Amino acid sequence: AGDLLDQVAKLVVLSLEKEALAGGADDSIPEHLPRLLGCFYEVDPLAEPLEFLLTRAAGRKQAWDPFRDACLNEGNYVLRFALSTALADAIEKPGSGYSIKEAAALVEKPQTLNHFELGGYTLKSYYSNRVDETPDPRLLRRLAEHPCYPGRSILGDLMLNLVYQGKTPTALLPPAEGEN
Repeated sequence: AGDLLDQVAKLVVLSLEKEALAGGADDSIPEHLPRLLGCFYEVDPLAEPLEFLLTRAAGRKQAWDPFRDACLNEGNYVLRFALSTALADAIEKPGSGYSIKEAAALVEKPQTLNHFELGGYTLKSYYSNRVDETPDPRLLRRLAEHPCYPGRSILGDLMLNLVYQGKTPTALLPPAEGEN
């Protein structure tokens, strides 16, 4: 069933893209696509279509940001997680148009809790796969101090991944206010 769902997701995205291109809207992503992707509750069928869309929208925030926000508004945690994974993977790809600074901005200055969560999970996925890089301690502090559950949950997941990499997570945290 998983292979079939992968193919269905790919066909849906490609057919919608073909429809948009035929209509001359080569700079946009079909507005009904997030609603359709929100019907999938497995990460694997979403991975390749999201990577395709992210690559297609590289450098065109006017196309990507509304699509990203519409996906976040679907309320589908699996779609949100798949989106964060696609963004984390895009950070290291040349020409993707997405950077670690953009993911960090979602955590540092989120417009919504969904933005904060997406940025946090993107950073967690990115740094969990980087043995040679460590997260900015200010971002870790921001995750820890956020008043909602996702920040602390993301931080816990990231810390576990850093321990598995042989790092000492507490050495990354800046001292608490009033400590030297």
